[in-house]
Amino acid sequence: MSKAQIPDPAGPFRLLQDAKDQVAQLSSAIADAELAMASAARWSSAPLGERVRLLIAIRRKRDAMFPAGLFADAAWDILLELLASELEGRSVSISDACNSAAVPTTTALRCIQMLVKSKVLERTVDVNDRRRSLLRLSHASRLAMLDIMQAV
Repeated sequence: MSKAQIPDPAGPFRLLQDAKDQVAQLSSAIADAELAMASAARWSSAPLGERVRLLIAIRRKRDAMFPAGLFADAAWDILLELLASELEGRSVSISDACNSAAVPTTTALRCIQMLVKSKVLERTVDVNDRRRSLLRLSHASRLAMLDIMQAV
């Protein structure tokens, strides 16, 4: 009998171990999928304002975990803050919007100026303190942000 024809005594054990490994991988994949489904269910059932605030919190956590400036996107941070504040019934001053941008104030002010000029944001005078300006999403921007958030 040639060497190729001699059955490997460990063969059945290898097959059994391979099968056990595959079952473990499938079990892990199923557990991950169940966790993802549960998270998605919690996310979709949360009020929209809470979801926007969660996105903002995730962005701040990400900024804390990676090198400074790596993910700077002042315009998006400002839009998220304005949407969340609107959904909470709060007004946003320019200084509040600058703080939410997580960039230097001068950078945030340039960004706000560009967003107002592009009609993404509207700048109004605070009726309670005429020295202060408030920002809000334009109607088209509000609809776009709501559409984006509904899709997430």
